[in-house]
Amino acid sequence: MTEKVKEVKTTDVDKVTAAKLDGAKKLMAVKRAMQVCLVDPTQRQAIVYLTPKVRVKVTRFGKARKGSADSFRVEIGKPNYQERGFVKTCQKAGQPFPLKKVQVMSQRVKRQPKTKK
Repeated sequence: MTEKVKEVKTTDVDKVTAAKLDGAKKLMAVKRAMQVCLVDPTQRQAIVYLTPKVRVKVTRFGKARKGSADSFRVEIGKPNYQERGFVKTCQKAGQPFPLKKVQVMSQRVKRQPKTKK
């Protein structure tokens, strides 16, 4: 069976950005983000910004439980809407890319239901 592969059109900026970043830099970014998630089980997501157009995101599936295997999803690509706002804020503050700190998000805490008196 042969599958037809759709061609993905990219802009010149994306080609230049992809050419600048080799696999070793992306792999090191994945390693940094994964270490943050593994060290603290309450961290749900870790994001490393390599350039304003490229980010590496590591997301934990489910809750971290004692004795259970951890599963993660790794995404390498363009930042989403919320992340682009963060990038703009960093650029206004004069932060050089790649950012040295890893942006982390904790697991959501369930609200306690209100009890009637």
